[in-house]
Amino acid sequence: MTTTLPNACKLYVYKKYILITCILLTTVNSLAQFNPESLTYFEDFDNPGYPANTPTGAYWSFYNEIHPNQDSWNKFIPGDGNAYIQVDADITNDLDWIHPFQTLIFGGVAENHRLEVRMKGAVVDGGLVGFLFTYNQEGIKFNEVDIEVVANDSATPSHETLPENNGWTDARFNTWRNANENSARPFTGTKKAIINDNNEKISLIDDQFHTYTIDWRADRIDFFIDNVLQETITTNIATGKSEVIFGFRQLPWANDFNWSGTQTMVIDYLKIEPIEVETFAANDNFITEFNTPIDLDVLENDTKNTAIISFDNNSVNGNLITESNNVLTFTPASGFSGNDSFTYTLEDSEGVQATATVTVKVNERPLEAADDAITINVGSSDIAIDVLANDFYGEFGENPTHPLTLPGGKTATASDNGALISVYNGKVYYTAPANFAGIDTFVYTITDANGYADTATVTITIGGDYPAEAANDNFSIDVDTATSLDVLVNDLPENVSIVSVDANSNQGFTLSIENSAILYTPTNGFIGMDEFTYTIEDADGNQSSAIVSLTVEPKTVNSSSLEAIDDTVSVNIGSENNVIEVLANDNYGVNGMNSSHPLTLTNGKLVTASNNGGTISVANGTVIYTTPLNFVGSDSFTYTITDAKGFADYATVNITVGGDLPADAKGDSYTIKIDESTSLDVLKNDFPTTATIVNFDNSSEQGFTISLVNSELVYEPINGFEGNDSFSYTIEDANGVQSTATVTLIVEEEIIESGPITAVNDTLALLADSSNISIDVLANDSFGTFGPNENHPLTLTNGKLSTESTNGGSIRVLNGNIEYSTPTGFTGIDTFEYTITDKKGFASKANVRITVTSEPLETKANNDTFTIHINSATALDVLENDITNDGTIIEYDALSTEGFTISRDNHLMVYAPTGDFEGEDSFTYTIEDNEGIQSTATVFLTVEEEVVQTGTVDALDDEITVTEKSEDILIDVTANDNYGANGKNSSHPLTLTNGKMVTASDNGGDIRVIDGQINYSTPANFVGTDTFTYTITDGNGFADSATVTITIVGEAASKNGSLNTSIETDSNLVFNEFDVYPNPSVGNFKSILFSDVNTKANLMISDITGKTLFSSAVTIQKGKNEFDFNLDLSSGVKFVRIVSSQVDFGIKKLIIK
Repeated sequence: MTTTLPNACKLYVYKKYILITCILLTTVNSLAQFNPESLTYFEDFDNPGYPANTPTGAYWSFYNEIHPNQDSWNKFIPGDGNAYIQVDADITNDLDWIHPFQTLIFGGVAENHRLEVRMKGAVVDGGLVGFLFTYNQEGIKFNEVDIEVVANDSATPSHETLPENNGWTDARFNTWRNANENSARPFTGTKKAIINDNNEKISLIDDQFHTYTIDWRADRIDFFIDNVLQETITTNIATGKSEVIFGFRQLPWANDFNWSGTQTMVIDYLKIEPIEVETFAANDNFITEFNTPIDLDVLENDTKNTAIISFDNNSVNGNLITESNNVLTFTPASGFSGNDSFTYTLEDSEGVQATATVTVKVNERPLEAADDAITINVGSSDIAIDVLANDFYGEFGENPTHPLTLPGGKTATASDNGALISVYNGKVYYTAPANFAGIDTFVYTITDANGYADTATVTITIGGDYPAEAANDNFSIDVDTATSLDVLVNDLPENVSIVSVDANSNQGFTLSIENSAILYTPTNGFIGMDEFTYTIEDADGNQSSAIVSLTVEPKTVNSSSLEAIDDTVSVNIGSENNVIEVLANDNYGVNGMNSSHPLTLTNGKLVTASNNGGTISVANGTVIYTTPLNFVGSDSFTYTITDAKGFADYATVNITVGGDLPADAKGDSYTIKIDESTSLDVLKNDFPTTATIVNFDNSSEQGFTISLVNSELVYEPINGFEGNDSFSYTIEDANGVQSTATVTLIVEEEIIESGPITAVNDTLALLADSSNISIDVLANDSFGTFGPNENHPLTLTNGKLSTESTNGGSIRVLNGNIEYSTPTGFTGIDTFEYTITDKKGFASKANVRITVTSEPLETKANNDTFTIHINSATALDVLENDITNDGTIIEYDALSTEGFTISRDNHLMVYAPTGDFEGEDSFTYTIEDNEGIQSTATVFLTVEEEVVQTGTVDALDDEITVTEKSEDILIDVTANDNYGANGKNSSHPLTLTNGKMVTASDNGGDIRVIDGQINYSTPANFVGTDTFTYTITDGNGFADSATVTITIVGEAASKNGSLNTSIETDSNLVFNEFDVYPNPSVGNFKSILFSDVNTKANLMISDITGKTLFSSAVTIQKGKNEFDFNLDLSSGVKFVRIVSSQVDFGIKKLIIK
């Protein structure tokens, strides 16, 4: 059927229905021209067609599904003083087949109004519903107030509801507040008989006019029929600007339609007028988790523009109540669970007060496994670890069959370093790996009686000494150079000593033991290979010998013996103009000093800053140094000497700035991944650098464990918590001065780009009250190249193996399928979500949609419409909109109407246009269910050229670090962006949020576009992470957006070396490459890397033999990445490699001095 919409009418989705809505010829902005919170309006329908006296910004519309011919305004409002709504038994115009509507709608009124309609024929015999209600929706949430009147005679011939049979009409009076038809349904209302002023039941099927009135206040709704109060509701009161809708609809609870011919509702008038707003406080109910404070917006359902003036400081059960900005915070005492309550009082601007009760339910303590740590000796065996001592099984108690297991559900396996671990009598028994000393770990799982599980990690420190073991060494020696060799660096244990060495090497050169090293002295210009043997001994007298291999080679002399040598000086705090004789130990070689620039600082400068902000300048062959303000600690700078030939060498000056400043702890902000224990370097921005942590909260505000490990605080969120948290810590300096700061945390879900693993949505239909239906959800899913996870390939919400669907159906994972039972007595749409996980831990989610019906659905193939790109073979899911539980494609056209190939790929049809065809095409297919019922449908295709929306315009994220109180920082955000082939937009190439040129960052910093860059000033008194988003637009109007992240550190932190707003490197990097600098280095170096993907990688450092000297996992973000290293590496050539499963970033050579 084809329907032509009248002018000024639109088709749109309304409360899961499709509505034909005719809108006034005004813009949406006109809604701001009237006040829906104070509206007086009367419509008597004296003029034909669209009501002429509609307030500016309000509107009328109609909705036609039960009478296909009532399709224009004149058919609803002919102009005789009445409006008419007609229905017959024909509902073929109900395009969505969900509760058909026949209505008139007035939009633009809010609560605190009286809504009155005088009409007759509002209900007819046989189950048809007449109604009057208000409705508004934002997203999936809606608010509703309604009267539904029905002759509910169960379609019997006795006509029990007719007046002549002394029958009566039933009505249901409802309100829904912030409802969600898929989940949250805060329904309030009752179904009852309509009464007159003598409290007698009456029938409305009398062909007489009746007046229906709703007094809709923010705290109470009164329903009247013929001025007789029928119902009052005081809970879950709807709110917001709404529509007044009157007409007919069919509802399941009102039974089937049971009439013939046409029925008519006649509306005499609609009247809307404000009613007095009363000050009230409504009772509230909240739920919080165990040991978790909760912020309570108790005023949300109270009279607007009021304030809290008093509240109970402690609840009935003694829990703490606090207030900030009219929000109350309920903090349950440690270990408390159950129901609790307290009261508060509000007051309006006139001094009128109201009191309400707040009820808070604190859930039981959840299942929780806590980490453990023990220390044992080398070689220990069968150590019983009571891992359950600090764990809790929750309200359901231990699982009777597997309360304690190891990875993979095992009861015996190996730890991370190969120790034997096994479960016995509720404990884990541990046997240390042979000859192992160090840190070992393993993970265990506890499971409750309902199958819910939690995991924790046990850390074992294994102490003691190995027997002495000397390892062979290799060294390169300069000719005729006495060299001290640290042969013990790779020997075990660390506390061994050298007890003997050959008197002479194989080539006859002198050897001696000096300060735990061996001095080797080649002479007479010898060049070549040499070796000797030495012996070590441990504390128990065990000895071991090894061979030292030596390569004596010519000395490499750069720039004719030009050499700059590092210097070390000490100065006092706050000292100025310290003269440093950096050249005293340097050598300009045979060429002598350069005449124009013998001594320079970084980048050839004569005046600059040290690494921590001290002032340095060159004067008379020396460097003049002034300490940073209020700074104590280590500072440094690099200088360069240049000879007359232009050869150069550089060295580093290390300055110790002495003296004391009082301890000053600065607040920190971190973003943490859900359920991930994270070590926080809170001292990084504190002062002085020698301060230590002396006190800290054992638990965060949300109740999670805080511990101190190696001068860092470890935060451990669990149980899927997501949200804000905080804790405090205290530092102390050498003089006993203490300072306290707060750590602010945002715990959020990690976004993992999971590669090819793909879970695909599923649909099926079932009869009501079906049970134990096995659904093969994995049939159309893919675990990708890594395959299914060994422990949890298929899980439900929050990793569970059994739970409930959206509407309360039972679901559980069983033998690789999901077993589903429909909710008792339920018909309609039910859904649930599941997750598949591969061996690498990458995951993908999908939804299962189940249509539950009281009778089997008849198989029906529905027509499809697709848009295809030119010359592109495309798989089409034609079954997606078909009605069938088990239907398959049994027949299809081999060629389309235009002659292109059609083929089948499992349940998909593949259409392959060729020859640059562009236009319309079609083909048919037939499905058949397992009972042999067939149905045929047509697939309509539009083949067109692919339109690339944004070309190559690409905005990339940026990161910078600045100090607090910084102003007018220019950020060249487009430096790493690309405007593509179309170039910059001539009028607005760079804009901020909503196209603005001046606005505020997420934390209130000032940002503005100036000359193609963004000028940024930090928020007042703010330290932490700030962000803002900007947009670039090309010459054709295509745009892309990116985010700038600004790390704002305290002033002391910036002076202690954590500030790095620029990188001084000559590298001209492209994506997926990196560089290291300074090079050569003494072990303290940086790496900068640009990546075009988010990935996790390994950074490895090896020597020329390929031996790995250092390895670390690093997280790489798309864009610029920086890594700092300070490693104790032997001198010589090293190789740095960064590689992930997605990208090999390459290898760089690093020379260690």
